[in-house]
Amino acid sequence: MKIKSNSTMRFFQLSLLFFSISVFSQTKTYELIDSKLECHSTATNRVNQRIISSNIDRDTLSIKIQYTENCNNGDILNYSIKKDTIQFNFDFSSKEIADCDCVFTNNIKIKKPKIKNPVFKINNNRGIKELKLSDNYYLPAEYIIKNNDTLMIYDDNGHYFKRTYYESGKISSIWIKKNSYSERIVYHENGKIKSIRQSLPDFDHFILREWDENGKLIKFESTIEIDNIRLTEEQQNKDAILIISRGKNVKQN
Repeated sequence: MKIKSNSTMRFFQLSLLFFSISVFSQTKTYELIDSKLECHSTATNRVNQRIISSNIDRDTLSIKIQYTENCNNGDILNYSIKKDTIQFNFDFSSKEIADCDCVFTNNIKIKKPKIKNPVFKINNNRGIKELKLSDNYYLPAEYIIKNNDTLMIYDDNGHYFKRTYYESGKISSIWIKKNSYSERIVYHENGKIKSIRQSLPDFDHFILREWDENGKLIKFESTIEIDNIRLTEEQQNKDAILIISRGKNVKQN
C-alpha cells in the first residue's frame, strides 16, 4: 500500500508540473513598442473602459484605449497573448497608491499579432476587463429599483439620478450627481419642496435652501461666493449648467 501511495503522489506532482509548464508556454509576454499616456479627469464608476480606435500599419498595431486606474499607476507595464486574447498588464508592486483614480487614454503601439480577431483586455486594480470598440465615454443607461421605495437611474451622459418615495407614492427626494457636482431636492409629503442642497465635491462648499410646508423660505445658507463662480470650459463641456437646470426643472407626476 505504501508503494502505491508514493507512486500516486509522484504521478500527481509530475502532472501538476506538466500542467504548469503547459499553461506558461501558452501565455507569452511582450514589451510595448510605444505608449502615450494622458490623464483627463477624476474617474467615476460610470466611465466606459473601451477601445477608442485601432489601426494596423504594416507590422504595427496602433490602438487607443480608455480606462480608469489609480492616478499613480496609469502606465501599462507590458502585454501578454494567450490564444485569441491580448491583455494589457499593470505594475502593482513598485508604485505608491494615490487617493484618487483617473480616466486615462493611452495610445499604444504593439507588434501586429498573428490573430485574426483578437479579444483585448486590461488587468488593472479594478480586475480583468474586456475592452470593446465604443464611441461612448460613459456606460450605457440603466436603472435600479432598491427596497421598493428607491429608483436609481444612470443615464448614458454620466448623470446619476436617485429618487425616493413616500408610502403614499408621492416623491420624497431627488438626488442628481455628475462628476464633482451634486444636487439633492427633498419634498414635503404635500408635494412642496422642503430643501435644495447644491454641493461641490468636498461638501464643505454648498448652497442650502429650506422651505416650510407652505412654501415659505425659512433658511438660506451658502459657503460659496456665487458672484465669483466662473465655469471653466471643461466644466461647461461636462454639462455643469445642464445639471443645475435639470435640478431646478424637475417635474412631479
